[in-house]
Order: sequence, then C-alpha cells, then structure tokens
Amino acid sequence: MTLELPKDYRFSGLLTYGKTDSCNVCQPQVNTTVANVIASNASWGFTPFLQGPQAGAQALVGGFIQQYDTVLFDAVGKVDGVLFDLPAGAVRLAAGAEYSRYKLYLKAQNTLNLAGDYQVSRFTKSDRDVKSAFGEVFVPIVSNDMGVPFMQSLDLSAAVRYDSYSDAGDTTNPKIGLTWRPTDELLIRGSWGTSFRAPTLIEANPATVGQTNRVYVSNGLNDPTIPITNVSSGQSAVLSRTGNTEGLRPESATIWSLGGDYRPNYLPSLKLSVTYYNVRYEDRIENLPNQTLILSSPENLELYKDFFIKAPQPTTCVNGDYSTYNPAYLPWLTDKNAVFSPSTINDCSMVGIIAGGRLNLGEVKQSGLDFGANYLHETAFGDFTFNASFSKVLNLEKSVVAGGPLFDALDTYGFQVSERGRFNVNYRRGGLSANLSANYVGSYLNDATITVNGVKLPETEIPTWTTWDAGVAYSFEDGRFGGVLDGVRLAVNVQNLSDEQPPIVLSGTTAVDLGNHNPFGRVWSLELTKAF
Repeated sequence: MTLELPKDYRFSGLLTYGKTDSCNVCQPQVNTTVANVIASNASWGFTPFLQGPQAGAQALVGGFIQQYDTVLFDAVGKVDGVLFDLPAGAVRLAAGAEYSRYKLYLKAQNTLNLAGDYQVSRFTKSDRDVKSAFGEVFVPIVSNDMGVPFMQSLDLSAAVRYDSYSDAGDTTNPKIGLTWRPTDELLIRGSWGTSFRAPTLIEANPATVGQTNRVYVSNGLNDPTIPITNVSSGQSAVLSRTGNTEGLRPESATIWSLGGDYRPNYLPSLKLSVTYYNVRYEDRIENLPNQTLILSSPENLELYKDFFIKAPQPTTCVNGDYSTYNPAYLPWLTDKNAVFSPSTINDCSMVGIIAGGRLNLGEVKQSGLDFGANYLHETAFGDFTFNASFSKVLNLEKSVVAGGPLFDALDTYGFQVSERGRFNVNYRRGGLSANLSANYVGSYLNDATITVNGVKLPETEIPTWTTWDAGVAYSFEDGRFGGVLDGVRLAVNVQNLSDEQPPIVLSGTTAVDLGNHNPFGRVWSLELTKAF
C-alpha cells in the first residue's frame, strides 16, 4: 500500500506472509543396523558371496524422511520524502519500522532398525520475533551545475538500523557511503559500516542437526597420553560431536571498501570495475573447521585445545557399560539431541572428545580485491555480452577462540582459496540465446594429508582447476504456432563440458575437496518452463 502525504511525502507499507511445507530430505538410505547382522544370520536370506540380485537384500534399503516447515510474517512501514534543498539538490529522508515473526517445525523419521518401521529420530519447534527501526538520509554535496573542477557530483548517504531479537539481543548498525564522480567516465565509491547476524532458528537449535560419532582421526602428536589406537593408519579413536549448538551469540562485522567504475566515452558499452574490501568478523558463526585434524600435529592441538577433551578410558572399561567409562564421556553419550551413527569402534579404545559443531569461533580478518569487466557488442546477426570477474583474497587470518592467536589460513585445505575467476560470453538473437563460461579455482596447499601404514604423506600443492559450462535456450514469444507456445522456454545446459576430473586431494576419508571441486564430471540438464 502506498499513500501520498502532505509536502510530497509518501508512506509505503508491505505485509508478507509465507508458509513452506517441504520434505527437506526424502531418500532411500542404507539400513546400517541390518547391514551389521544380515550376513551372519541365515534368517535374512542374504548371502554376501553371491553375485546378482537377492530378495533378502531389500532389507538393506531403508528410508529417511525429514519434514521441514517454516512460517514467516513480516510487516514494514516507511515514510520518505524531501527534507530540504541544497545548492546541489534535494536532501531526502526515509525512515520506518518493521516487525517480523519466524517459526520452524522439523520432524525426522527413518527405518534404520531391524523391524524396518519408521521411527522418529528428531522432533523440534523454534520461533523468533524481531522488532526493527531504520532511517536513511541522502545528501547531494556537489552537482555538475555548480562547476566545481574534477567534481561532476559528490553524494553522501548515511543509514542506521536498530534490531531487537526476542532470543539474540539488540543491535544498532550504522553505514556511511560516499560517491564521487570526477568525470562522466569515472565513478569513485567508498563505504564503511557495521553488520550483525543472529544465528538462524536452525543454527541455534541443537535438536535440528546434531551428530555424535565414534570416529578415527589422524594422530601425529607422539604423545603417550593420547595414544594411537590404529597403528596401521596412524589414527586414534575419539568421540566427535558435530551439528548445531544452543546459546550461540550473534556474529558481527566491521566492513569498509573503496572502489571505482570506468565507462570510457569512446566505448560506452564497456564497464571496468575494481573494489578493495576489508572485513573484520567477531564471534563468527561457523562449523569448527577441519575438526578431524585436531590431533594431526602438536600445532593443530595447540590451536584447537579448547575443543578437545583428553579422556583416555580406564583399564576397567567394559564396552557398552557406561558406568565403567571415563565420566567425561557421559554428558556427550547421553545428550538428548545427539543422533549416533552405528559404529564398530570399541568405546574402550577412545582417547578423547572433539567438542565440535557450529560454534562462535573468535575473529576473522579478511581483505581482498574484486575485479569486473562487462561489454556489450551489438551486431546485425545478434548481440554478444562479455562478462569477467576475478577475486583475489589478499589476507585471511583467523582465531579459533575469542582473543586467541591469529593464524594464516589462506590457501590451505579447509579454508579459502585466494584466487577465483569466471569468464562468460552470451549470445542473443530474438528468442535464441547461448552461453559459454569458464570457471577458475586457484591452487592451494593440502597440509592435512592422510597416514598410510603409519607414515603421514607429505604436504602437497593442489593444482589450479578450470572447467567450462555451456548452454543454449529458445524462448517462444513471437506468436508463432498460433501463440500456443508463447511464454515457453526450452533450455539445454552442460556443466563441466570437457568432463574435467577434479584434482586428487587425499585428506581425512575423502579423495576430493568438495569445498572447491565438483566430483560429478559432465552434467547435462534439460529445462522446460512456461510463463503465463
């Protein structure tokens, strides 16, 4: 709703209601409970030494269903208009308030049991209210009509927003921007501000995602108090906790940037841009990175010492009898929000606990450069658009805990790669369009290599990786075929056109770094849409 107010002011109001009922995960899943007994019990009618299909193998196929429902209500009202006039133009103001309410419902079921019946593994609800107020002012300082040398325009914008969360506290965040156009070809821009992000309802609710597993992790400590329990692989058995965490604090950031855009008069369809950014995060909400590498070296243990609980089992330990365990394990093994994966690891061989998952992880400092280029070339037989972007991270330092030492995380396994780029060319003529894109990921160091036969593999340099994507589409909008096909679009796309294989990255239990490389090779997709 929009209302015209006195003195050229205007009120804008918006109400939004949304509800999503979805099967977030609905898929078959290996029934690991049956898998542990099916080969040793003839009553299942399954023989693992026979080739070909067997009726008894159907018991190995279980099901997993996770119902994920959300509700959003949002109401926002804003008044904007001209405050007063300056020689360079009108000073404009916008101010308003907003109220939001969020609800989350999650129910997970699986058949991972001997009976094959659905059982509820998770059920939880969450909700949140947010009350906000905001204001923004736009101030033209210099205009082209004022005749100031090398200053066709100079504009200032300033904004502030206040948010009050029912479960995450209050925050006030300002932002200031300055735009300077010295010539009609060049634009210089800069900004400074703070930001705030509360944990989502999922992140702050441990009942949504929580997994506690008995796992083997690499042990390169040479510490007799944290012994190796699997000599052939150089690994130790631990209890490892992952998932979401109750009581997460909001994360905040201070951000500033400086950049420019250049459009030459002799080639107005060309735009070149560059931006330098500098970000400092505090209480960053993220999963504990590389948590299975905590024991891989004394240096890693020193960095992650606040997340590892040394807990060797007593000699009187009896596997499965919690009363005989080191008491440090009991809160983790009896956590009502934890889901345990079946494991053949003997609990009495465990040497400690990794208290991982999604956490507030200290401080992150990052700076970098973003480059961009766009060019439109029109011809008699169609239009060509060229786009290129390249990002160069200059610095990435992290601390795992608040106030902890910063370490250089750039270009190492599990952290950001300093170089990424994408080049794209598009062709369009009438309803026909086609595109070709190149995707580039820079090289980095795998310093988390595996141990084979008790020997840790040396660190390796992972090479750069470039893949190509392509697509062609046609939109029927010209009244052909009696207009029956108007609004229909048919598209064929190919990811990784040359079927480029990802680099081998031997780390943990995987041979591919899924954070940087796609293991699926060439993927074709066919899309048919109709607009009414």
